[in-house]
Amino acid sequence: MTMNRRDFIKYAGMGLALSAVPGVRLFAAEAEYIGKLFMTIRAGGGWDQTLFCDPKINVPGEKKITHWSDLEDMGNIGNLTFAPFGGTPAFYERHYKKMLVVNGINTRRNAHKGAALKMNTGDQGGYPSVSAMFAAVHGDNLLLPWLADGGHGLGIATRNRVTSDASITSLISPNHQDLGADLKSIHTDELNQLRSFVADETRLLTSETTLPRAEAAIRQFGLSVKDDPRLELLGQYLTSIDYADFPKNKQTEKVAFSMACFAAGLSVSAEFSSAGFDTHNRNDLRQNASLNTLYSQVDFAWHLAEQWGLDDRFILQLETDFGRTPYYNGADGKDHWSVGSKVIMEKNASYTNRMVGGTDEGLKALRFDPVTLEPLQNGTQIEPKHIVHALREHLGVNTPELANRFDLNVPLMPFFL
Repeated sequence: MTMNRRDFIKYAGMGLALSAVPGVRLFAAEAEYIGKLFMTIRAGGGWDQTLFCDPKINVPGEKKITHWSDLEDMGNIGNLTFAPFGGTPAFYERHYKKMLVVNGINTRRNAHKGAALKMNTGDQGGYPSVSAMFAAVHGDNLLLPWLADGGHGLGIATRNRVTSDASITSLISPNHQDLGADLKSIHTDELNQLRSFVADETRLLTSETTLPRAEAAIRQFGLSVKDDPRLELLGQYLTSIDYADFPKNKQTEKVAFSMACFAAGLSVSAEFSSAGFDTHNRNDLRQNASLNTLYSQVDFAWHLAEQWGLDDRFILQLETDFGRTPYYNGADGKDHWSVGSKVIMEKNASYTNRMVGGTDEGLKALRFDPVTLEPLQNGTQIEPKHIVHALREHLGVNTPELANRFDLNVPLMPFFL
């Protein structure tokens, strides 16, 4: 069988673009990376923090803020407070020692795009995500430094699509075949054609390009077209994953793919969405389903990190667009609320098992001393830029070049001390 351009594009679009196929590389992978690994999971639509990390009790004579508080009081474990709702208590029991919860983050936005952008980058436009900055600083010489199904790279990091398509394994490791599955393989002659295609395209692009920056990029691409054993290793990690104790779906497969890329030494940063949180009706029912999916992703990520010896290197950020309104609407839903939360997870960290920030009984953001994070009536409301700036510092990505180019111009607040 021969490979035409349409077949090539089909294979190239299955999640890793050109770099998915053995022998085709975008960046040369040199020294082994042994530093931190960073993942962001975005709860798309806006989680209801009163069902998760910022629980609230109904006030007599006021509108109902949570249904669960008709029967139960909020839960506590370690230094954290949580909602006794759905899978939340069990999630906290498993992970509280690894969790920093930041409540009362005022996005000052009620629209999804603007609020999500600020949560993700600290700015309302023109700045990269923390995960992109992490890849640019720590993964510059890796094959797939930044895995993302969204996010904002702004030219500092090349986005490689994070995939839930298990067939990518057969592209990476064509001799592998699951029992009972159809054989999906690119044969040797097709691989040779693919390599020849890339070499020809590189020569063509080089001959047509006059811009120095483009020439340098194409030259780097051409020099890096060679086999990388880490792709084979990625295939081995992917085929070794056991989903026996976890639901196997697109969300957990994204986690699996990202963690396998981390383990294989191909990537340092991943960012992807977990949808279903925009609950304008049937809020509690729908939030419960979406939170349980998110909890499964987090559980699976830490399970794989521990299984593959990455747990002491792994940092996980959970973020969302904003929060939900404190009170239910006529459809038993909750609408957009500009004040939300973030959760940062890291094992054996000095800053975890800790809650900072906060809201009043009506979910309005409180004010804090920017030096101590203690409540202060005339203090500062926490905004996304404050925690993004602190996270950049914690992750070591505020290099002089990036800090000057993407300055958030806020004081460093002690979230990670």
